Formats: sequence, structure tokens, C-alpha cells
Amino acid sequence: MTEKKNITLISLNDYLALGSRNISSFLKESGYKVDIIFFRNMISNEKLSSAEIEEDLLIDLVRRLDASIVGISVCSPYFKTASQVTQRIQEELKIPVIWGGVHPTIMPEQSIKVADMICVGEGEQFMLELMQNLSERKSIDKIKGLWIRKNGEIIKGEDSAPIQNLDTLSYPDYSNEGKYFIEANNIYEGDPALFEDKGLVGSWRKGLITLKNEYYMLASRGCPFRCAYCCNSFLHKKYLNQDKVVRWRSVGNVIGEIISITKRFPKIKKIQFYDALFPWDRDWVSEFCREYKRHVNRPFYVSTHPHVLKKENLAMLKEAGVEIVGFGIESGCEKVRREIYDRDVSDLAIINAAKVIHDQKIEPHYYIILDNPFEDWQDRKAGLDLLLKLPRPFILIIHSLYLFPKVEVTRRVLSLWFGKLSDKEIEDWLFKQSQFGMDFTTNPINDLFWKSLYSLTAKSFVPKFLIRSISNSRFFQKHPKIVVMLAKLCDYIKFAWTGATRLLKRNISLKNIKNNLSLSQFADTYH
Repeated sequence: MTEKKNITLISLNDYLALGSRNISSFLKESGYKVDIIFFRNMISNEKLSSAEIEEDLLIDLVRRLDASIVGISVCSPYFKTASQVTQRIQEELKIPVIWGGVHPTIMPEQSIKVADMICVGEGEQFMLELMQNLSERKSIDKIKGLWIRKNGEIIKGEDSAPIQNLDTLSYPDYSNEGKYFIEANNIYEGDPALFEDKGLVGSWRKGLITLKNEYYMLASRGCPFRCAYCCNSFLHKKYLNQDKVVRWRSVGNVIGEIISITKRFPKIKKIQFYDALFPWDRDWVSEFCREYKRHVNRPFYVSTHPHVLKKENLAMLKEAGVEIVGFGIESGCEKVRREIYDRDVSDLAIINAAKVIHDQKIEPHYYIILDNPFEDWQDRKAGLDLLLKLPRPFILIIHSLYLFPKVEVTRRVLSLWFGKLSDKEIEDWLFKQSQFGMDFTTNPINDLFWKSLYSLTAKSFVPKFLIRSISNSRFFQKHPKIVVMLAKLCDYIKFAWTGATRLLKRNISLKNIKNNLSLSQFADTYH
């Protein structure tokens, strides 16, 4: 007689948790009991380590749920937390732990030293086969993508290919059944995306993912580009056939998910597509826009790339309701983009793409990596000149460069710092950094002068000649705090104007404005 095993999934620092939600719904459809614990909703890299009391609460909750196996989704920045939690579950509860996600896929040798098992690759079909074999007491040694640490030995399963037909997968699991989240030294029962306690939500987590306003989803998996800072570059090396890496769901499947979720939660006002690159094939876009306008008819957000953005496609998306289109600039210096980031995009391509978005009266979001060791003063100046050539207004989202395992930019940064290193030396360095919270910018440049100037370029009310004058002024270069104060003042002005405009258009509530009055995240990142 088969006794179906039950599983507890732990999502670290991620309430969106699309991977865990997809696996949960896929297993539930086959009759398995699945619980998900959302362990904190961290955004800031300054607070990656978990408080001991919260870990105690997590262990007690896992014990109470009496799982046969525990699965943890692990991203590289949370390796330290994942290791701590795993070791406590193994030692105190004697429950086997399996890791899945990006980190064990890229760093299996390191991950299997901590976890009892790891999933190398995508997890839905893999986890179903694993749970079936465990429930039927069959051997799991031959499951593709599974690595096992058993009796001091490591059994490595054959590689599994990425799932080709994404339409066979279930929609993400949004429900209060079997959901828990741990935050601010407390356990809350229910899905954090559906949490209703107004007295708690917002006070300790302003950035809470919620279905009251927006829905986040994927229309595809993979990315056709191989940027040197992104894990997709590693996946292209692992799976040489690009068709196996980049996959699109059918339009009907995508629209079906949106219809399903908006029927259950009609307060959802916007759809955000979280794809690395939204499908930009003309036929796919044409069908999507027709069906989206007919069945959904809500504003939405998509990502693009200067090389795939086409005027006719964007016009169709605009007609269907797209409000925001974002793409990465990454470096304002064309040489750094090409030679360091492996991003073969010219300044002209960026400017032309920005003009296409501007002509359609769509809000553009641009992403740029400012804290990095490759750009000198002239490179920063070139970046400023490029931003000043883009049609205004726009939203500029500034990132630091973080170094992740098995991506080429990591080798380039460490070679710059330490000289030529072997793969083993690079992995050792990355491992040591993970012990301190995986903040790979151990010597961040934090150039506030340039960050402040860059942020000013996004404001239509700040004259371009003033920005150029400040950038050339030796006085302001010696006294950058004045520029920082100016940038923050302009952030507040733009924030107030944007909030008032959206309030009048009923795109935002007074509560939303109140929850963001601190501007802590907005002023540091969005400009």
C-alpha cells in the first residue's frame, strides 16, 4: 500500500517565491500534502542573517508540520542562512533536506556538502518523481538531476534538461491552506500575499508582495542573451542548445493564469511580468495583445532589450494596456558594456530604444550598475552624457555589482583585484564571502557624487545644463554632499508629484502614500 509522503517547502527571504509556489501546486494536483513556510521577506543585503529567535520559530514550525522531507529554495545571497537552517533541521529534527533553485544548480559540489540531496535544474517534474518514488519506497538513485549524499558518498544523477512544454505545469499556489510566514519574531498562519491584518502588515515590511494590487508572473523561462553578470550565461554553457534554455508559454496558458487569479482576487489592478525578457516575437505579441485586451484589460509591465524592441510590437502592447517597459543599460560606457559585461549594445541602440518607448508615451524604467571597479572618471562621465541624451522623464534604478558563482564578471573582478585565479581559488573566495552574508561588494565604491548626478538626469524639471555644469565643477567634486542633498530634494519633489498624480488618477491610495513616506527605499534606488 502506497502512503504518500508530505513535504514542507521553505522560501528564504522571498514572499513571491514563484518556484516554491509552482512546485506546491504541481504536487498538490497529484494528491501530495505540501506546506510552504516563507522565512522573512528580506530586500536589503545589510540584513541577510536571520535572528536566532526566528530560526527557533522555524524549527518548531517544521517539527509541528511533521514533514517527511524538507525542501529549501536557495539563491546564492542566502547560502549562509540556508546552511544554518539545514544543519539545525538535520541535527534537531532528523529530517532529510533537499535544496533546489539557482545556487545548487550552479554550485552542486558546494551545496551537496550541506544538504542531504540537491536538485540540479528545474524542480516541478523532478519533485513529483522524487515524492512518488519515496512514497512507493522505490530507489531514487536514478532520478535525473538528483544528487544524494549517502553513507559518506555522493551519488550524482544524470543531468536533466529544462522543461520544454511549460503549459504542462500548474499555476502558482496562492492560498492560505498550508502557508505560514515568519517575520519580526512571530509566526503568522496564512499566505503573506493574502494577509489581512492591517495592524501588522506595513509596519515591519513596507515592500510586502500582495494580491490586493499587483500580480507577478512569468510568461517564459530563460533569456537569449549571455550577459557576464547573470546566471543565464552559465545556463547557456550548461545547455548548449538555446532552444532548451529559452522557452515561452502559449498565449492561452498565460491568459488562463491571469483569468484564474483575477477571478479569485478581483482587486488585482496590474500585472507585472517578471520575465528576464518578455516574449517579443511578433506573432506571439499580436495574439497576446488581442487576448489580453479581451479577457484581462488591466495595465501591465514588461521587460525588453534594445535589440529586440520593435515599434510595431510596442504599439500593440500599448493598445493592450502596457504602462511600463524596462530594460538594462547596465553601464553608461559602451566599452564596459561590451568588454566587461558581454552586452554588445551600442549607445545608439539604447537611445533609439528609449525614443521608441517615449514616442508611445509609456513609462520607461532603466537599470544601471554604478558601484563597480571597472569604470573610471571618464567612463562615469560618458554614462552621464548617455543618460542626458535619453528622452525624459524616466525611472532610473541603480544597482551595485554583485559577484555570483560561475559567471564571467566574477572572474574579471577578482582578476582585477588579485591577479589571475584558478576556478578553485575563485570558488574558495566566494565561499568565504558567503560566510559574511554574501555581500560580494566587500569594497564598494559607493560613489555618491555620480549616483546623485545620475539620479538627476531622470527628472524633467532639472535643467540638463545644470547637471553638466555640476559634473564639471571642481567645487562640487570636492564637496559631493551638496550634490547628494540636491538629489534627495529632487527625489522628494518627484515622489510628491508622482504620488499626487497617481492619487488623482486613482492609481494609488492614500494608504500607499502613507506607507512610503519614509522614502528609504525610493530615495536610495528609484530616481
